Amino acid sequence: MKTLREAVIFVLSIALSLSVCFAQSGGTQSYNVGVEYGVQGKFDKAKEQFQNALRIDPSFGPPKQSLVIADDAITQQIRSQTAIHLFRATADANKKQWDSAIDECNKAIETNSNYSEAYNLRASIHKQRNNDAEAIKNYDKALDLNPKNAAAYFNRGNVYSGKGHYDQAIADYTKVLEINPKDYEAYGNRGAAYRHKDNFNQAVTDYNKALEINPNLMTVHYNLGYIYMVKLGDKQKGCYHWKRACELGECRNYDKAKSAGYCK
Repeated sequence: MKTLREAVIFVLSIALSLSVCFAQSGGTQSYNVGVEYGVQGKFDKAKEQFQNALRIDPSFGPPKQSLVIADDAITQQIRSQTAIHLFRATADANKKQWDSAIDECNKAIETNSNYSEAYNLRASIHKQRNNDAEAIKNYDKALDLNPKNAAAYFNRGNVYSGKGHYDQAIADYTKVLEINPKDYEAYGNRGAAYRHKDNFNQAVTDYNKALEINPNLMTVHYNLGYIYMVKLGDKQKGCYHWKRACELGECRNYDKAKSAGYCK
């Protein structure tokens, strides 16, 4: 039987959701249609598309912020032109036209300098450009304007986590959970931050909390399997979570552990 080290165990990090995201999703088509409606100022139709995207994939981040902007335009919390500039920024960012995306965010801020979501969106675009300093500066501004902007806390936490500033990331994810205790992504990402700090017991607590809310989080099962199997020496729980991860589409560690004789 191979040793666990010889089995070459992989670790995944929990997926980090940003307000601007270019990964494929089941709701991508509805989201893109919604953005186009937003660019045209057809906010009711945009809202319908964003809601449809979230019905298809509730974890798909971009429609969440776009829905906030559409709602704020519909209820006249912001000017129509402010929203149109932000949807233009989103459309440009989705095409990786970073300069024009930032310029549209700037125009939105010129029309409404106190709108938290404008800074949140500009921050996320800076993040996609790998300009973490500007991203954090804009997330800070978004939170100064709206201390209950959970998306800005979450996104800033992702930036901190990516830079290895895990204590700051944990603080931001904790803020998200104070605002929304059912945010399983925040539990998952905070668990990942604790794992990076070798605080495995707290990571397990957060990962399990995420799974209580959404049992089908492949990456959380995958990382829990790693902690139980490799760090805590609990092969039974390790195999259970790797098997669940495999059922959800990621089989590398489960297959390797079976080959090594650790899992049946």
